[in-house]
Order: sequence, then structure tokens, then C-alpha cells
Amino acid sequence: MSDLDVGFAIGLEPKAAVSYLRSMGVAVATDWRSAEAAARQHAIAIAGVTQLSVTRDIHAALIKSMAQGQSAAQFVDGLQPKLQAAGWWGKNARVAKGAVDAATGEIAADGKGLTYSRLKFIHREHMASAYAAAKEAQAVASGATRWQYSAILDSRTRPAHRALHGRIFRMDDAGANAVKPRNGFGCRCMCIYYYDDPDNIPGTPLAQTRKVNVPASGGGERTVTELVDKSLPDGRFRPDPGFDQAPGADWQRALVKTALDKASDLPAELGALAAYRHLQRPAVIDDLTESWKSFAKPMIAKGASDVIKPRGELFYVGALFPDVVAAAQANGVVLQTAVISILDRQVAHMLRTAKKAPLPEAWLMNLPANLFDGPRSVTLDRGRLVLWFDLPGQAGKLALSLNETVKQAAARRVENLIESGGVMNAETARDVLAKAQVIWSSK
Repeated sequence: MSDLDVGFAIGLEPKAAVSYLRSMGVAVATDWRSAEAAARQHAIAIAGVTQLSVTRDIHAALIKSMAQGQSAAQFVDGLQPKLQAAGWWGKNARVAKGAVDAATGEIAADGKGLTYSRLKFIHREHMASAYAAAKEAQAVASGATRWQYSAILDSRTRPAHRALHGRIFRMDDAGANAVKPRNGFGCRCMCIYYYDDPDNIPGTPLAQTRKVNVPASGGGERTVTELVDKSLPDGRFRPDPGFDQAPGADWQRALVKTALDKASDLPAELGALAAYRHLQRPAVIDDLTESWKSFAKPMIAKGASDVIKPRGELFYVGALFPDVVAAAQANGVVLQTAVISILDRQVAHMLRTAKKAPLPEAWLMNLPANLFDGPRSVTLDRGRLVLWFDLPGQAGKLALSLNETVKQAAARRVENLIESGGVMNAETARDVLAKAQVIWSSK
């Protein structure tokens, strides 16, 4: 793909592609191993760049480049003065700043800075991924039914990619997303979308895929998805590390997560308003709920003998309403954030088979939507907020532990954590609420 393909081939401003770039968070990385991990979550991580402000400058420049249809040269020219001022321009620019050696954690003496060729590579890779994501989103919105793998058949094309040329897959084939271009750095393959009669879809078989464990570049193992087909070289196709999902598959969900993440950094009143406005759109709630289901399902025990292994992961499931935040503040509760989060171990705790009066699994699986529909009442109990919900013939409740410090990815954040949940019969709930400190009610 030439430098001009992404910027100028679209014609008008590619809004969907810009949205994709904006949905990527900003991360810093000391090597390609951590860059790969961040890329898998649609975060921008420029390997070797350990100064957050520099990474943000690159992120902003990528968004501007896509929005204005800039070439790689224009992208680099716009960034060079900022990088020079920050001491990050040139092969040896980072020596004075101190470069982190990924292997030892010590200051390296031979750190390499950001050069024209390296920034050109960064521009090409991120623009190509954004363009593919925008094209995917447009195809889905337009009702595409199938897609065809199209490779550039020249001497530079990898044999495994050439072998997939011409293969047709169904749009509703989740397994086939693992091989949807792009499939590695420098991959020039693309999708051709078809809008034929839906009745023809059953004639296209589902892709056969499997999960396999492969050595991770930083040691240990990681799980990847590969296509299994006897007609392919080695009988399988495995994308490069970090590329085993379609560029557009999760970008909108990533945007939802990023919006809640940013709202969590705002003062509670502003964060509540920002989150509420964002979540008002039905498609956003749907995307957030689907992401939540993927997060929560592994925490569901199928029987008493099942062993669930939480990893301490955090998920943003919603936010307190602006008027609930105001009511809490008026009652002396100082909130650091309006966003509501939950750790995976609490999901397992609330759904464990031995728990008395647990929340219905179906209700909990729809938690983001239920939170946005809103609680009936909110009570204050020993510094915690308790959200009360109407369930058929019952009352459900969620207890929030406020302003809790949680360590995530070597950083500490302040969160409103869902601590517990359960149900009680409607009559008992009325008696409890009559004696409780109700600070807000929808009625």
C-alpha cells in the first residue's frame, strides 16, 4: 500500500477511520513485546517511547493525518519540530534522556530515537489499520453478507497470505475474523465485500478455527486463533502475533471502553454527565453489553466442582446518573469518580453456585443496560451506595464500595467497585428501604 492510498483514496474525510484512531488509548512501551500487547487492545504504543507526552503527540498527529488526508511525509514534517524539542529525534537522541533497556530494566547507552523511516513505518501501519476498520464498519452498516480475501500477488507477498487469496467467508462467521486482513506488519492484503442474497449465505461454509498456545516473545505462552484447512501450507494459517482479529471487529467497543475510562478521570459531576451522554445511544449500550458478556462469562461456574481463576481484571460497566452523584455529594459523600467498575473475582463471587439469593444470571449478563435503565432507589449504608432495582416479584441490589484504590497495569486508580449483589422478596425490600437512608429515588 503506498503512502497516499489511505489518505487520498477515500476522497472525503474518513470519519469512521478517524473514530477508530481516537478509540485507541495511549500507552507507552519499551519494546515490541509490550507494543504488541497494547496493539491487541487498540492502544497506540510506539515501541521504545517511554515519555507519555511524546506518545500523545504521535497519537494526535495520526488523527490529524487521517482527517486531513496527509501523506507520510506531511505527518513526519508536522511531528519533527515537537520531537526535536523533546529530545526524541534522531538515532542517538535518547542517550541524554535515558533509554530503558527492555531486557535489564536499566538505562541503555545505545538507545535509538525516532527517525524519518521509523515514523513513516508507524504512519503506514496505523493508517492501514484505521482504513481497514473504517471499510469494515461501512460494510457492516451497509449489510454486507460475505467477504473475500484478496492478496497482492507479487514477489513480496508471503506464501501463506497468497494461499488465502480468493477465499470467501461469511460476514457472520466469527471464526473467520481471525484471518481477516490485516494479518501482520506490512500486510497489504484486503477484503472485498459482497452484498448478495442472504439466502446464498448457507452455501458458504463456516471457517474451521482453533485456539492454540504459542510461545510469547517475552517468555511464556499466549493463546491465538488459527484457521485450519488441509489445502493451506502446513494445513493452517496463523496471523502474526497481535493480528488475530479483524481491525474493525472491536473498535467501536474499544471506543466505548475508552469513553468510560476517560470519564473516570474527570471530576464526578462532569464524568457522570459525559458518560450519560455517551451511553444514551442504543448502539453504545449494545456494544458495551456484548463486551461485558465476554468478560463475565468465563467467571460463571457450570457446577460446584468448577474452578474459576480470576486474574484481577477490571471492567467499566457504567456510571452513576448525574442526579445520583449530586444527591450523594449533598449527603456528604465525596466521590472521586462517577464511573462504576467491577473486578472479575466479584463476578465469580456473585454468581457462585453456593451463594444464597444470587442475582439472576440473565440479569447480571445484561448489567450495563440495567445500570443505564437505572435503579429505582439509591441508599447510603456505612459509606457505601446501594443501588436497588425492580425484578419480577423481587428486588435486586448492588452495593458499591466508593473511592477504592485498585492496582491495574502497574498503576493505581480510584474506582467505585461493585462489592456484592443479591435479591430479596419485594415485601422484605420495602421494609428495608423504609428504615434505610434513601438519598435518591426515581419515583
